[in-house]
Amino acid sequence: MGLLCCDSDWGKDVQHDAAISASSKADNGSNTLSENQPSSSIDLDRTRQQLGLSDDFIFTLLVDFNEKYETFEETLRGLLQQDDYKEARIYVHTLAGLTGTLAADEHHERARRLEASLAVSDVDIDISAIVESHNRLRSHISAITGR
Repeated sequence: MGLLCCDSDWGKDVQHDAAISASSKADNGSNTLSENQPSSSIDLDRTRQQLGLSDDFIFTLLVDFNEKYETFEETLRGLLQQDDYKEARIYVHTLAGLTGTLAADEHHERARRLEASLAVSDVDIDISAIVESHNRLRSHISAITGR
């Protein structure tokens, strides 16, 4: 799985700044979600600071993430069923890096722990926690982007 990429005509059909601004503002008025949101939430302020990119570009990264990792569970399960721990580790390593960049802390930490477990391929790997976290993150991204 490659790194996120951007389509050259990504900004033509959606008002990205408005979508991120409206959806990232919780009842408390900040750009982080309210405390009752799941911990797999994205800290958009930190994402902006880390990347130094416009909301348009961050919006595109979020949409691209959801599209590229739509089949995360199936892909990971397939690699594990084939005992391809090396490719599974690379796949999860990429996910860990992307979620770290997007400031999705819970998912990032789960991916890092799974990556470490995959380095010892003879252990019984339970992916239920990361799958649950991944599904919550994708739902959150969908709420932010409307896609």
